[in-house]
Amino acid sequence: YGHISPLTSWEFELILKRTGFKNIKLTGIGTLPPIYITSIKTALASFLMLPLRLIMKGQIDGWCIMAVGRK
Repeated sequence: YGHISPLTSWEFELILKRTGFKNIKLTGIGTLPPIYITSIKTALASFLMLPLRLIMKGQIDGWCIMAVGRK
């Protein structure tokens, strides 16, 4: 207790489908900017990851996934 187990978008959608939800739409919320500067370490990590965003797949923006579906 007191711990949230992270889910990927794929896992979240699969759970919703198996529990009978239809018309499922997933989106990222609580966005994190591509360049995030709170310290030297985060700034460096942001700049190193920036070129990789071009080839990343799936949900790359947002801290959380919001799902909307119809039961």
